[in-house]
Amino acid sequence: MNIGQKRDAAGAFLTHLSKATEAVGEDYFKLPTTCSAPVYKERVYCYELYHQLRKRIGDDFGFVLGGEVDKRSHDDLRELKLDLTAPDLLVHRPGDWSGNLVIVEIKSCDRTINTDAVRRDLSKLYRFVKHAKYVLGVYLLYGQEADGIRRVRRTAHNWCKKEGITFPIKDVDLYWHSRALAPVEAVPWQG
Repeated sequence: MNIGQKRDAAGAFLTHLSKATEAVGEDYFKLPTTCSAPVYKERVYCYELYHQLRKRIGDDFGFVLGGEVDKRSHDDLRELKLDLTAPDLLVHRPGDWSGNLVIVEIKSCDRTINTDAVRRDLSKLYRFVKHAKYVLGVYLLYGQEADGIRRVRRTAHNWCKKEGITFPIKDVDLYWHSRALAPVEAVPWQG
């Protein structure tokens, strides 16, 4: 598969992602609790998104969707210092280095967004795209707090500057799922 075909497959995945986010209901987007207002719970959201993606992708997509794939036993990634990572979602062909397609990191963009966690996610996305040859990195933020988007943008800009990486990061895109039962939308890194 050439790079053009892989980019087409990544585009098809993004279409599936948009449709899948439209199916994530309120109880998975923001978890009801017995003692307070509903709260963002990343694992709950990720598992439901994974479920909705699997329903849409099916078995004929040509790539496999994996959730939190532990990379500890991967010798090639040890050399790249990526062996202690477990990306939120991977779209790839397990066992085929040339079958790496999309890496997805997911964060809720509420008032408590942790800038250290954002830097770790950005580093992971950047290194998987640059060194592990994934075609696309997706940083998916979910939640209604637009201020969270601004904080992530600022953190990304500062991290790139510190690391000597051109901003915005090549082949790492920012997406926002602003509310339940709505499609995800691409948002610019600068804005």
